[in-house]
Amino acid sequence: MTDGRRLPAVGDIVRDTTLDRFGVVLGHEGPHLRLFPVNGGRYWDADPAAVRTVSPEEFLLAHLRAVNARSRQRLCAAPSYTPPDLTENRPGPSA
Repeated sequence: MTDGRRLPAVGDIVRDTTLDRFGVVLGHEGPHLRLFPVNGGRYWDADPAAVRTVSPEEFLLAHLRAVNARSRQRLCAAPSYTPPDLTENRPGPSA
């Protein structure tokens, strides 16, 4: 972001294009931005030239895509379920 664009403000949600991660700007540390992962975790320093501010809608869309992808991975990895045969030991008609 050194090409005339403004640096993101503290609290802005940004995307680090180098790591393809979203983070919240914690501050400006020397020539870098200090970012905190939106979903928690360890902070990291990012090059301001590789960071761009995103709208809440863009962040939400990316977050939902990631959640859906994780959900699909779990569904594909889940063992198949075979329902029990309920007709096997069913008592006959009462007389």
